[in-house]
Amino acid sequence: DVGRLLLARVEQLDPEAQDVVRVAAVIGRRVPHALLERVAGTDPVTLRRALRAAVDHHVLEPRSDGYEFRHALLAEAVIDDLLPTERLELHRACADALREDPTLGTPADLARHALTSGDRVAALEASLRAGDESRRMGGPAEALAHYETALTLLDVDPRVGLSVTLRAAAAANAAGRSARAMALLRRRLDDGVDGPHERAELLGALAFAAGLTEERVDLVAMTGQALDLLDESAPVPLRVSLLARRADALVGAGRGSEAVAVADEAMALAVEHDLTVDRADLESILAWLGGLAGDADASIRRLERVVAGWTTTPDFALLRAMHFLAAIHYRQSDLPQALAGFERTAEEARRAGLGSSVYAVDSLAMAVTVAYELGEWDHALAVAASARARELPGPGLAGVEAAAAYVRAARGDLDPDATLAASRPHWRDDTRIAVQTGAAALDVLGRQGEVDRMIALHDELVAFLRDAWEVRRAMVEVRLAALALDHLGTAVRSGAGADRARWLGAAERLRDAAEQVWGPGSRLPAPTLEARMWLARAAAGYLRVRWCAGDEVPVGSLADAWREVVRLAEERGDRYESARAGARLGEVLAAAGDPGAEEALSAARREAGALGATALLADLDRALPHPSAAEHLTPREQEVLSLLAAGRSNGEIGKALFISTKTASVHVSNILAKLAASSRGEAVAVARSRGLLEG
Repeated sequence: DVGRLLLARVEQLDPEAQDVVRVAAVIGRRVPHALLERVAGTDPVTLRRALRAAVDHHVLEPRSDGYEFRHALLAEAVIDDLLPTERLELHRACADALREDPTLGTPADLARHALTSGDRVAALEASLRAGDESRRMGGPAEALAHYETALTLLDVDPRVGLSVTLRAAAAANAAGRSARAMALLRRRLDDGVDGPHERAELLGALAFAAGLTEERVDLVAMTGQALDLLDESAPVPLRVSLLARRADALVGAGRGSEAVAVADEAMALAVEHDLTVDRADLESILAWLGGLAGDADASIRRLERVVAGWTTTPDFALLRAMHFLAAIHYRQSDLPQALAGFERTAEEARRAGLGSSVYAVDSLAMAVTVAYELGEWDHALAVAASARARELPGPGLAGVEAAAAYVRAARGDLDPDATLAASRPHWRDDTRIAVQTGAAALDVLGRQGEVDRMIALHDELVAFLRDAWEVRRAMVEVRLAALALDHLGTAVRSGAGADRARWLGAAERLRDAAEQVWGPGSRLPAPTLEARMWLARAAAGYLRVRWCAGDEVPVGSLADAWREVVRLAEERGDRYESARAGARLGEVLAAAGDPGAEEALSAARREAGALGATALLADLDRALPHPSAAEHLTPREQEVLSLLAAGRSNGEIGKALFISTKTASVHVSNILAKLAASSRGEAVAVARSRGLLEG
């Protein structure tokens, strides 16, 4: 028994030293000297001698303000060896000492000792103070744990139940656990112990938490119910807060004009009663509505005033304003400003102890996304790596990894099966995860020639997103269709028989779906520059499918279609999409014998090389072999090439390089394409002839 072996070390001590160790074990693994001295009750000489013995026998280790057990299991073994009455008396002594002199420990220490000794009144009070202290110190997860302990002690003072529940919900939101916040609030509402105003406040808090998740909740009905509970005696801050939640709900329901009216009503009350936080929240709502209505410049100025005027510690209202500001820059395709805004939001959230909150996590994911679009791929991966070090909640980290999947796909280092398997459990938590991992995996499957699987994934994604968003058409369908159409063109050109005919039918279906997103009867906002780029790419992609199939497609029309995609991508500042469209333009011009082909292809190659876009380089070299293709082998591909020359299989290559077999297969495919080789043996021969391999 491990415990008995550890106790043998304690039993080597004299009785006085053993008594001191028992007190230390009850105090905790880390033992402040002042508290130990107070509770042990021995004279200083005896205490010093006992501690020296405990240190010499490797039971305790000195630290700055006291001691800690050398092994956590040792402290547990000592506690388990105490008689129940001994344990109770020592916890009670610790609680008494901490009450008499709070400087001896923390409220969390007092809560633990009071609870263990059976003093539930003191435990409740201390748990609340511990939760409040953790929130002030930027530890929302710890605060939530303390508040949840307090919720188990409400029988000693039911009057604080509402306050504790609201504090616990706020801590859960700050810790990125809004689903937990909703559960706590619903439980309180189900208890039915509160008056109408209190229930209204709970419903408002529930609406706020629900708005941070993707759970299907009728927020319009919920906020309406909350407001109906108020009468003339209701506190103004409560009414303003509920009106703000009502405006949020109406925005989400697409009822913008009603949202403006409600927000204006709330703003008038907030200004009249000088409610600063609520005014910032309402300014954000009104600014976002203005941006959706097309007045982006005014919205940006409004949000900049909110951010500039903030003087206290960042909270949800400020983070939301900052996030909205960055999001409007993104919608306007001002990518540098968007990247700076999202990164600033994430940093302010981290500084305020809100680094796991939804606005912080989404800002990190969006920073990765924007850096990818700007072509700052190393920076995008660095942001993703920093997110891994922040110990984000599972869905939050999955969201950041989803954004990074774009870079990995473009660099030929993404395993679609592994990526989808890791992300699918989080699709319902954040549908952007489905969009980004799905689009990246779809792109890789198409590039690998797994066309039927690509189409199946496309259809799965569209069905999932329409259901999750409860819409007939989703804007992102245009992007998914454009990606799939591009690969269908290549497949049709090289395919034959039944597959070719089926793929042509799939192309028509995808073209129709993309056109219908903003087709007759659509109530979506006017397409942004990004949306127009993807619409143009889908249209050009469909024309390319027909061209590759041998249909009568005027080359001039096809070239013009791809020039439009290049123009829109360049206007947006999306380097990778500009290069991809340029490659397609060059392909068309080369087939037509147009001298402009070389310029278009060279520009695409330069950009792909600068980005490290090995997938695009492989596509270029597969379609139009280039004598310098081998110059674009990445260091990883050079390693794979060496193992190919040694006769290793994909599985053996994966084991040697600590990557999956699927990833090894992707690297091999890229090498074959870059060397314009039809087999592994030919690739090795070509590489040797060009001096890329020794021997």
